[in-house]
Amino acid sequence: ETKNRFVTYTNLNPGRYVFKLKATNSDGVWSNDIKSLTIIITPPWWQTYWAIGLYIIVFVLGIWGIIRFQVNREKLHQEYISAECRQKIMLI
Repeated sequence: ETKNRFVTYTNLNPGRYVFKLKATNSDGVWSNDIKSLTIIITPPWWQTYWAIGLYIIVFVLGIWGIIRFQVNREKLHQEYISAECRQKIMLI
């Protein structure tokens, strides 16, 4: 005979679960009454929809920032070359 009246489940994926319980009395006779308990396991914050949306926004902004950086770098390079050419023309 056990005195434990608890149950532990580890590593459950997020989702909806139904815990069903059927018990016996002290004589070992099973009850016909089944009790059920609905349990909802929510995902950790980093797996929620708003977090995934934030990851997408950060990724897109990162790509946009890299593209802007490269465009500005190329623009400065062209201005530098143009200034060098003008300087060479003035020296001639």
